[in-house]
Order: sequence, then structure tokens, then C-alpha cells
Amino acid sequence: MPAGVTSMSRRERSTRAARLETDKLIRCKWDAPRTAAEWYELTEPGRKRLSAQAREWHEYASACGRCWPRFLDLFAAGVIVESLAGDLKCPSRTSNCTCHC
Repeated sequence: MPAGVTSMSRRERSTRAARLETDKLIRCKWDAPRTAAEWYELTEPGRKRLSAQAREWHEYASACGRCWPRFLDLFAAGVIVESLAGDLKCPSRTSNCTCHC
């Protein structure tokens, strides 16, 4: 399996597909005469949702990309320490920080 690809059981795929179909985000088509295969396609609301989520992800990833080098510098300098809970805490976080560090 290629790196970054998550494996799902057939049951889990069916459950997720049913939820997406119920929400009218995908449409199921059957190729019964030839292979009895299921095909899914995005509906217009599904395309809109995917586009919005992709935009949000790109904004988040961009913010993290801007903050990550500074975070690593602070960590290497010992300014950022690991808390007892195992979460990394950034004492230099300001109110205008958008990276959620």
C-alpha cells in the first residue's frame, strides 16, 4: 500500500459511503450488467464540501508551515518544553498566532 494511504475494511467503507450518500454528498451507481461493481461520484453539494474542506486544510497547513521553523528553533533552544501530559507548550504564543501551537 502506498505511503500515506489508510486501509479500511469493506464494512467501514460501506458505513462511510452510506453516511456520505445519506448526506447527499455522493451518489452510488451500479455496473450490474457487466461486473456488479459499485461506483461512487461526488454530487454538487459533495464537490462544494470537498472544495471548502480542501481550502480550510490548505490555510491550516500554510499557517503551520509559517510557524514550524520558529517552533523548531524554540524547541532546540530549550524554550519549548514537553509538559507532564506529553503536549508541547509554546510560551511565546501571542494572541495573533494562527498556528495553534
